[in-house]
Amino acid sequence: MSAERILQAGPVCIYEILDSGEDRRIDALLDLYATLFPKYIHYVPRLRSRAQYPVNHRPGQFVHYWLVEVDGVPAGFRIFRYLESRRCGLAHALGILPVFRNVRIHEQRLSEFVIYQCLFQILRDATSSRLECLGMVNEVESERLMTHYEQMGIRRLPIAYFEPIFHPTGIEFESRILGFLPAPGIDLNTLDAEMLINFALAFLVDHYGLSIDHPIVQQVIHSVQGQHIWIK
Repeated sequence: MSAERILQAGPVCIYEILDSGEDRRIDALLDLYATLFPKYIHYVPRLRSRAQYPVNHRPGQFVHYWLVEVDGVPAGFRIFRYLESRRCGLAHALGILPVFRNVRIHEQRLSEFVIYQCLFQILRDATSSRLECLGMVNEVESERLMTHYEQMGIRRLPIAYFEPIFHPTGIEFESRILGFLPAPGIDLNTLDAEMLINFALAFLVDHYGLSIDHPIVQQVIHSVQGQHIWIK
């Protein structure tokens, strides 16, 4: 078997490695992950295990592990999913090697090109659902990175959010910004408190597996409830 080529644009090819059995490209993605996200290297065995399953292994979810190649050379990766019940995609990890970050496709830098291709993918994933896809949500580690994302059209959400970091010895929580890339035609002013809470629960409950009653989950919910909703 070999990885499915999702698209080709100039020198750039994107491959879906899930359920491919193509060890070379699976190893390439995991090596890139370990190189670019050394803080999360303990997740690599779980990512390798997940790579054997198909995109739609879990009901109501479409998971994607994309390997990005430039002229046949592994250049980056993107891990993301679409959750039908939450009407949104979750962007888990995006990494581009520094030497490839200035590659441009259709006037976009490579990272921006990949981000928007992921948005288009979750819109395709949502075609089987009766609910409209609202867009893609992602955890952002810093103000500097959020400023960079805002230049790409990603908007800051008014949520006091914390990401759980799972270590072999336990869980710690770190403050994060939640960014949102709206689907075409979505008016940000229509995002109400329930939708915003769903975006946070998509990560905390559906992805990370925390209980709805967990104190951090309740703290995040309360940061949204009762406030005037605005999108910066």
